Parts: sequence; structure tokens; C-alpha cells
Amino acid sequence: MNSLVRIFAWTLFLAICLAQGAPSWSAEPEPASCCAKPSSDANREFQADTFSRFFTKLFDGSDYPARWYCGNWTLETGWLHVISDIAIFGAYFTIPVVLLCFLRQRPDIPFPKIIWLFAAFIFACGFGHLVEAGISWWPVYRFSGLIKALTAAISWATVLVLIRLTPEVLKLPSMAILGQQLQIANHRLDGALEAGCSGYLTKPLGREELLRTVAVALHEYREQQAEYKS
Repeated sequence: MNSLVRIFAWTLFLAICLAQGAPSWSAEPEPASCCAKPSSDANREFQADTFSRFFTKLFDGSDYPARWYCGNWTLETGWLHVISDIAIFGAYFTIPVVLLCFLRQRPDIPFPKIIWLFAAFIFACGFGHLVEAGISWWPVYRFSGLIKALTAAISWATVLVLIRLTPEVLKLPSMAILGQQLQIANHRLDGALEAGCSGYLTKPLGREELLRTVAVALHEYREQQAEYKS
């Protein structure tokens, strides 16, 4: 519960930070002339955007207009997008935290790597929404594109791992089958113990074979019980 409270507090803090440069609720955003169609020179400059220039200007928003002031946005529509993106980020940040807390409490679950992949791509999606909210005032489209590319890479990695693991997951016995196997092993153990205590066996067994039967039944019982609990 304390972790969720901290997450909510951080989400609220980020929302306040993003809103520092927002226009007032009573003022309509004014369309800016920077939204005009770029000239041919600007097109050539954009096409010549090299790898080094891309990362040098990764957080430079001077080449693009702020989304809030581009077009005929109303306050209601603008804040609908911003608040929704921030709320999605809060949820997409909380889900990976819960998944990783679950994985920490249950390290014995099968295929733990897929949990990490799910947590990574969900967080990446949420962070992309946070960046989209910030673009309303801070047009870092290069950084936004990079986050989207990373999200796409993580998402497709998750897809490939899921496809590879699906046959193995389908081989896992269901809880009903595990329960039946545990019950059978329990009956075999009870029968072996009763035979040992009473000295009566359905087949002529020696002392060593009796002990072996009890040991095998006990081993099967413990294995089925461990699988059932996991």
C-alpha cells in the first residue's frame, strides 16, 4: 500500500511539473504561425538529419512547434489529452511494479524472464504517454520517436519470446491434473505405510523391497505436492 501511495505521489508531482508551462484554464490557446507548412529548405534540412545531429538535438524542441499552440486546440480537448496521458503513465508504471513485487515474492514461478519482458514493455508504453503529455509544451519529437522505437523493439522481443515459450507453457499440467496426481501419490503412500505397519502385503515382498516401495511412494508424494504448490 505504501508503494502505491508513493507511485501516486510521483505521478501527481510529474503532472504538476508538466503543468508549470501550461496556459491558464480561462484562456484559449492561440494558433501559432510556426505550424505553417515548412519550406523546401526546411525539408532538405530535415532530410539531412544525421545520426550525430539526431542525438545532439535529442532534447532540443526548437525545430518543432509545441503541440498545445499548434492548431485550434480548446482547453477541454488539450487537457483531456494531457491528463489522460499522465493517468495512463501512472497505471502503466504501477503494473510493472506490482509484477516485479509478485516475482520477488514468488521466485519459483516458471518462466520468470517473461515477467521482466512484460514489465519492460508496459513501462515503456507508459513512459511514451508521459512524453506525449510533455510535448504539449516541450516538443522533443526526436526523443519521443526514440522512446517509440525502443517500445517497439521491446514489444516485438516479448512477442518472439511468447511464441517460443507457448509450446512449453502448454505442456505444463493444469491444477486439476496436479491435484489428481497428488491424490494418487497420497493413496500409494498411505497404502505402503499401512502395509509396512501391519506386516501384510498383497505380494510377497521382502524387507528391502517394502522399504523401497515406501521410499518411492513418499518421493512421488513430495514431488506432486511441490508441483501443486508452485
